[in-house]
Amino acid sequence: MTTPLPAVRPRLGSSPKDLLFIERKIAEAYTLHQARYPWHSLKALSEQPHTPNVYEETDYEDSLTLAAYHDPVQMPLVMILEPEQDILDRFGLDEPQEALALASQKIMRDMGVLPKIGDRFDFNEWQFEIKTCKPGSWFSNAKAPCEWVFTLDKVHEDGPSS
Repeated sequence: MTTPLPAVRPRLGSSPKDLLFIERKIAEAYTLHQARYPWHSLKALSEQPHTPNVYEETDYEDSLTLAAYHDPVQMPLVMILEPEQDILDRFGLDEPQEALALASQKIMRDMGVLPKIGDRFDFNEWQFEIKTCKPGSWFSNAKAPCEWVFTLDKVHEDGPSS
């Protein structure tokens, strides 16, 4: 006669359903508790206004001065101005930063926004440009990030052109 084995309950993080649950909860927290800011996605290089050089290519300097952006979408973000070093250490950043922003990966995916260097958003009376973009807030041992971490620079020129 064999004795039945005790039922082992799965641990949190052992199933893709757990990751989806956590992503939904993080997105819900952003939706309910964070302010929304106009997010300007940088258009692809092929859509940028430019004057081609003799090789029919866009010069790098042109692409910086004539950058064009898509129409803004309202994005819930966590903004941290002049973050302390312990906050930077948490995200693996060694150098002082002007600002940090955090965003839900699920919300950005659902809105069809893939963040990239050069994207901008309005915060109060300032505009910030993404300097670096990296995944953050890893869920359990699934190696699946749930948030984006952005380092930002304040833009000292006019806002983006559409």
